[in-house]
Amino acid sequence: MTRIWSDFVSLFFPNSCIVCKTPLITGEDFLCLSCLNRLSYTRSEKGTNPAAKIFAGRPEVKSAHAFLHFKKGNATQKLIFSLKYYNNKRLGFTLGRMAALAISRSPEYELPDVLIPVPLHKTRLKKRGYNQSEWIAKGFNSVINRSIDTVSLAREKKTNTQTRKNLYERMTGMETSFSLTNPNAFEGKHVLLIDDVITSGATLNACIEELRLCSKIEISVFTLSIAQ
Repeated sequence: MTRIWSDFVSLFFPNSCIVCKTPLITGEDFLCLSCLNRLSYTRSEKGTNPAAKIFAGRPEVKSAHAFLHFKKGNATQKLIFSLKYYNNKRLGFTLGRMAALAISRSPEYELPDVLIPVPLHKTRLKKRGYNQSEWIAKGFNSVINRSIDTVSLAREKKTNTQTRKNLYERMTGMETSFSLTNPNAFEGKHVLLIDDVITSGATLNACIEELRLCSKIEISVFTLSIAQ
């Protein structure tokens, strides 16, 4: 009965592709097959990922991967906006899972011990109701089955949007944004930092600075997308 009702509702109010607005058919989720095939993938499994260049001068970063290219007006931007501003948490899970399946084929990939979503400041978290990076991490973790830590790294300073700032403003604005609530939480572990978009790398570099306080830590980075 539930399936019949669902099909009836879909007939008059069909789910549409986030990118092209074409009604989705059975087996499609969020994206039609055509748009899914045309996404700007970074193709991590074929060699060095573009995200790795941002952290090339940081020996403590074992590897860095981004799943999609992000630029103004492209399909990735529409996906990120839907995830970030339209309460589309399940999209984050789906994309995180897709990314994990792809990135696990990369020759540079090493299985982490724990996943750390980049935290939101508590006021922004309360306003939005969820952390989009945490939902990406949940999808990623559905493939690798590791723990997710959302409490040991905290955002202490609410920062304004980074998109209209230059590199210096981004870096200085992040200097005191994060802190470790437990410096021993990740001792001797390989952690995977997870975020939605990487631009200058300021946010993730600020997280890395705090995580370096943990003894014998190894750090990798994953972002759903990288800005061009």
